[in-house]
Amino acid sequence: MNKQKKANKKQMSSSVVLSSSTSVSSDQNSENSYTCKKCNQKMESNSSTNSSNSSLRTPRVLPCLHTFCESCLIDLGNNGSGGEISCPNCEYKCKISVHELPKNYDLMKKIELLSIHSNLTYCDNCDDNVLAEYQCTDCSPIFLCETHKSIHLKKKTNHSVISLNDPKFENHLNPNLFSVKCERKGHEKDEIDFYCEGCDKLICVRCVVTDHKSPQHNYYELKEVAKRYRTSIDELLRQTNSKFPIIDDSITQIKRIISELESKFKVFTIIDFFYFHLSLLFWFIFFI
Repeated sequence: MNKQKKANKKQMSSSVVLSSSTSVSSDQNSENSYTCKKCNQKMESNSSTNSSNSSLRTPRVLPCLHTFCESCLIDLGNNGSGGEISCPNCEYKCKISVHELPKNYDLMKKIELLSIHSNLTYCDNCDDNVLAEYQCTDCSPIFLCETHKSIHLKKKTNHSVISLNDPKFENHLNPNLFSVKCERKGHEKDEIDFYCEGCDKLICVRCVVTDHKSPQHNYYELKEVAKRYRTSIDELLRQTNSKFPIIDDSITQIKRIISELESKFKVFTIIDFFYFHLSLLFWFIFFI
């Protein structure tokens, strides 16, 4: 029970951190960064492909913070003992539904940007695969080719569009694409806003009203919880960093001891070789 509780706490922590961070770092913008390390297939954001199987390529995060595509995690759960998932990277084991694992929204945003800048985004109003050139900044979201951009602006005169090649395009990505949604049935379109401490769950406003009312439940705004966890993580990092010099010194000493042992082993090997041949010599002298 305690092991499962710890797994849940670690899972919640990863959910909070991921749900409050969607920054894009340029040093990770390579296609290899978006490949599932188990199946070697490219992971996808919900809107980066028109494929009906795109949800199975969605990146989800295990409690150990390693990310894999949803399809591989489902296979791991089906093949595991009692539905237990064992991380292919570190072998950390957890018993949790794949759909309860948080999506890696930071990675999904990077995948979406890569897809757009690689000309893999198609016009939402074209029947065939015509590449999109614009996005409407007022719709949720809609990508348009040159022809449908003109049609759209005639119908929606108060709307604005932005070119996908505009350097400021990233600022206009629809936040709904990457906002954390409630996992409760019937609430899938509602954003996560709170964390219920007693239930150890991320919840939406409707969850607060229906299942997590005060005073039986203590719930907090997501930003507040994220700040608290960031403070805890920063302190752990500070403590860890202070141990690095000790660890480096220990590694140096271990390497020195190994080197000394290897040298002694070579000496003993030479001595053994000498005594072996000396024994053979005496045997020939006295017994032959």
